[in-house]
Amino acid sequence: MRAIVEFGVRGGNHSSFVCSSAQQAAKLACKMSYVFGREHAIWSDFQVKRNMPRRSWQSSTHFVSVSILDGVPRGSDTASWRKESA
Repeated sequence: MRAIVEFGVRGGNHSSFVCSSAQQAAKLACKMSYVFGREHAIWSDFQVKRNMPRRSWQSSTHFVSVSILDGVPRGSDTASWRKESA
């Protein structure tokens, strides 16, 4: 099952990458979250399934999200991580 990894700066630049498997996407998301400052990242935190189609992590400055691509219209997760105004 294919999955998409969305990542970026909250309220700023962001990008996405489509992976050929959910496991590959989870491993990529784990590595991205580590680069963005998550100290104890494990790839199983990003495992997605049909009953849990989206998993994400955010800090005050960055976000990483994994969603399965199964034909259900969920929309991009990028809008969810806009920086909150003070």
